[in-house]
Amino acid sequence: MKHRSFVTKTITLIITGIMLIALTAAGTGCRSRRIDGTDGDLQEVGRMIDAPRDPSEKLRVLLIGNSFTYCNDLNQSNGIFARIAKNAGYEGVRVNSIYSGGYHLRQFLDSSDIFGKQVLGALGSERKYDIVVIQEQSATPIADPEEFYDSCRRFKELVDKNGGELWLYATWGYKDGCPDLPAFGSSSADMEMKLRSAYASIAAELGIGVVCAGAAFTESTAKNPSIDLYDTDLKHPSPEGSYLVAWTMFGTIFGVDPATLSYYGTLSGSDASKLRAVASSIVTEGVRVKRRIE
Repeated sequence: MKHRSFVTKTITLIITGIMLIALTAAGTGCRSRRIDGTDGDLQEVGRMIDAPRDPSEKLRVLLIGNSFTYCNDLNQSNGIFARIAKNAGYEGVRVNSIYSGGYHLRQFLDSSDIFGKQVLGALGSERKYDIVVIQEQSATPIADPEEFYDSCRRFKELVDKNGGELWLYATWGYKDGCPDLPAFGSSSADMEMKLRSAYASIAAELGIGVVCAGAAFTESTAKNPSIDLYDTDLKHPSPEGSYLVAWTMFGTIFGVDPATLSYYGTLSGSDASKLRAVASSIVTEGVRVKRRIE
């Protein structure tokens, strides 16, 4: 009887241990943490990678998106992102881009589309891209989340086959006062949170990272209202906005704290320092997001 009791207890302990391991594993992934709060389930995402990348590596980066990607030469081979990387000591980084104004990600996946052919050709070639960053049309993750999610899934398959890393570039809410804003949120911050949620949801599903550029816009607008991050159309980024995006993108993907560097670009030293401080906050601390929008 004692032997049978011992065996029963042992089996119970083993089963309990397995259940605890399974529950722990289910709660992790994509450097995100689930937080239970009064607003429903939240996740913490957008932190930079665990350690800086090796500056001696030769890395090929491909940026895919529309005007939110190419404004102010953010995406060019000698543009803001590339210059930040070189200033940080990453001389081996090479930046390429495929872009077209107003495009949706699904169009970049269409073999009958001129830019779709370029994307499919680039990701189907033997010469792989180490890092691929994609940006959806600015309102699609809210207006048609399933289209956005499906496009991200297809890009993940392509980038995996090409042997690279896929990153999502989460954009911002239109500026308060923009005529198109009410269709997507009660305020710029509200629209950005909806976008943040959509990007974080599909990133968690696919196990990929998010560049929380939109969250950086929201934080900077609150902390530095005198720095206008928007162009005159109240949607596109100003040079200051693109500078903030580039630093948030570089810091997140390369694992480097923007506060430790000092590249100003075309900005004044004061504005550049304030914007790098915001980028530093986003990429070192991460941001909170609500559950997936349906």
